[in-house]
Amino acid sequence: MTGQEKLERGYRRVLACYARSFRSDSEEEILAVLLDTADEGQQRVRLAEAVDLIRRALRMRLRPASRPPSAVRGAVRLRPT
Repeated sequence: MTGQEKLERGYRRVLACYARSFRSDSEEEILAVLLDTADEGQQRVRLAEAVDLIRRALRMRLRPASRPPSAVRGAVRLRPT
């Protein structure tokens, strides 16, 4: 297994923390960006990257689904009646 394959596998493991619906829509795009921005020769996911991705996944999972994002709430509030 090459270093690039190891790195991709590591990123996929971390991205597994995200909800399946989110991954089905966005995983390939996120993975492509992560691989493109990785340092040359990098073979492992850095601890800081993993922590950040996992933290964001938890935030997405714990956010109440019934409450729209603040930008949507603001747009609805500004809508003329």
